[in-house]
Amino acid sequence: MQLTVGGLRGGHSGIDIHRHRANANKLLARTLHALTRAGDLRLATFSGGTKRNAIPRNAAAVVACRPEAVDTLRRQTAQCAAEYRCEFPSEPALDLRLTDASVADPAPAAMTPEDAALLVNLLLALPHGVAQMAPDFADLVLTSSNLAIVAAAEDRMTITTSQRSLSRNGLDAMSDQVRAAAALAGARTHTDSDYLPGPRTRLAAAGPLPRHLPRPLPPGAGGAGHPCRDRVRHHRQAYPAWT
Repeated sequence: MQLTVGGLRGGHSGIDIHRHRANANKLLARTLHALTRAGDLRLATFSGGTKRNAIPRNAAAVVACRPEAVDTLRRQTAQCAAEYRCEFPSEPALDLRLTDASVADPAPAAMTPEDAALLVNLLLALPHGVAQMAPDFADLVLTSSNLAIVAAAEDRMTITTSQRSLSRNGLDAMSDQVRAAAALAGARTHTDSDYLPGPRTRLAAAGPLPRHLPRPLPPGAGGAGHPCRDRVRHHRQAYPAWT
């Protein structure tokens, strides 16, 4: 069977991260967690997201279960969908469903329950969204993270996240949080890029500034070398989880 999340608005991980839009990878992981508690479910594949700087709009998982458990799992899926629509009123087209699906021949092998639990728990633990707003501007994000892509690569799962911040301390703290979650799952981490732009790139990376700025940047905040990852090349973590 196939469990799918779709119809989400998505958006840019810098400009739209504060708009409380749902992340398809997060919703799929939450649903799998709920379904596993509701019945005997085996996870075969998980994929979601297409770009590291985009909030994922779609995600899908191939799962297997006993025939007698299908109705229970579909009811639980419908309940999850209703809860998510209440949680994310900005996602009126949110679509979550468990359907019969044709799979490749031969069908993908299911993960062990232990590996599936590690993957789902890691996706639940990884940060996504705004971590801190800027204290000196209205409606300006200081630090955020995007759980961007989940994909299968040969015999392993790869998870790509991106962190951005106008603060070196905030960026390091968010990156450390990602690494810590990965370590608890037994995953390996890799930093793809770490960019130190000047002030113009820094402001562009944060998205368009609001028109009602309360006061200028504090002294020294916009100097060359101010830490953040720009919107083209983020600090990115890739997690080959299991070999």
